Amino acid sequence: MFLLLKIRKSGFISIECIISIAILYVAVYLVSTSLYNCYSFISRNISDREMLSTAKKYIEDEKYRIQNSKYELIEDKIEKNYINGYEINSRIEQILDYYQCYEINIEIKNEFKKLRFNSYVTRK
Repeated sequence: MFLLLKIRKSGFISIECIISIAILYVAVYLVSTSLYNCYSFISRNISDREMLSTAKKYIEDEKYRIQNSKYELIEDKIEKNYINGYEINSRIEQILDYYQCYEINIEIKNEFKKLRFNSYVTRK
């Protein structure tokens, strides 16, 4: 009995080493999984923000062009452009119920996501 206590005090036995390694492995796995999920969420968020800013800039350019074309006749049109690696489909239609009011429809997409935006603008 005295011999077992003396061995116990001098260090870990093999089962304690295995259990501590298993606990360490689980902790490292949980931390690395959560860090990877945060990284993938941030990278998707950056891509979404780029899409939104590209669409906003495109809509603002179209609004400016429509508002400041005093004498130019603006016809209904459909366009397809590629900006910053995104495909942008735009459609401009005049709303006949309102005086010089136009509807702008924008669809921006990449290989993973598609977003649609509608906006209205009147000529000055």
